[in-house]
Amino acid sequence: MSDKTFNTTHDLKNLLIYDTNPFKKDQITEDDIIESGKENLKHFYLELYNIQKSQLGQDEENREFDVGPDNVKLPPSTLILPRSKKIPKAKALTKWEKFRKERGMNPRQKRSRMVFSELAQDWVPRWGHKR
Repeated sequence: MSDKTFNTTHDLKNLLIYDTNPFKKDQITEDDIIESGKENLKHFYLELYNIQKSQLGQDEENREFDVGPDNVKLPPSTLILPRSKKIPKAKALTKWEKFRKERGMNPRQKRSRMVFSELAQDWVPRWGHKR
C-alpha cells in the first residue's frame, strides 16, 4: 500500500483525518487496515508539525512563560460539527416586561449598593451595616 495516493481530508482544529481511499472488499485484511491507519497517521502528524510554532523568540527572548515552547495555533476548522443539544428557545417576556414594551418605557435602572460619602470620603453601603 506504499504507492497509495492520499485522498484524505484534514481538520487540524478538531484533530481529525477523514480517509476516502476505498479498499478492495475481496482482498482486505486486518493488516491492510492497520497499515492504512499508520500511513494516514504519519501523514496527519506531518501536517500537524508543519504548522508554525506560536513562540517566535529565541531561547528566553520575547517568550511567553505561561505557554510551552512547542505550542501551535491550530488553523480554523474545515468541518462544521452539529450542536449536541437543541438551540434554546427564546425566553417569554413577563407581564411587566410586556407592559413596559407596549408603553415604550425603558427598563428600570438598578441602584448600586454602594454610594460615595462626602463625609467619610469613601464608598459606604447605601443601607445596612456601616451606613
